[in-house]
Amino acid sequence: MDLKRIQPHRINNILHSGIMLAGMTLSSGFLGWMIAGFKEIVRAAMIGVVVLLLTPGISPKATLRLYGARPPGSVKVAALLRSWLQGGGL
Repeated sequence: MDLKRIQPHRINNILHSGIMLAGMTLSSGFLGWMIAGFKEIVRAAMIGVVVLLLTPGISPKATLRLYGARPPGSVKVAALLRSWLQGGGL
């Protein structure tokens, strides 16, 4: 693949992920502040930082194993594709 085409997408994905994590941290901090005061803002920020630091370390394979995912067989893929095509009127 062309790295010059991939790089802007990587930067965009990192930016979106950062914005999403910041929004979730702010939301949980605001809710914590409403419920329990200033100490919960600090706790929510610490949890947000921990999640931010641990998230890149969790591999997709580990996540798939956690949920018990298995690769689909070719028959299942063909049936799924057929149902998508029929559902879309193609």
